[in-house]
Amino acid sequence: MLQEQAAACYRAAGQADTAISILEDKISAMPVSLTRDRGHLTAKLAVVVAQSRQPDPSRAAELGMTAIDAARHTGSARILRELRTLSEELSARWPDRRESRAFRDALAAATPAP
Repeated sequence: MLQEQAAACYRAAGQADTAISILEDKISAMPVSLTRDRGHLTAKLAVVVAQSRQPDPSRAAELGMTAIDAARHTGSARILRELRTLSEELSARWPDRRESRAFRDALAAATPAP
């Protein structure tokens, strides 16, 4: 939890590369069996990748797709909340990219109707 908070602080301070490194290390050290926790951190990583100084929208969308799978399997509202943030970021900055559209469509299909 402390590492996750540190990553959030680095992101807020404009040091996305450090946040990315922390999240990648945390995810790689986490057991694969922790689907919900891995999905949540992967969704956070996707958002940071999209919001970094040198954003990579393709990688962000790919990470988001991985997190969508975790959200489907777990029903996690936390994952979906992060994925909505990612969707907003991709839509605002890269609305016409194929990856952005594919991600938005996949998220819409995975999100339960209100």
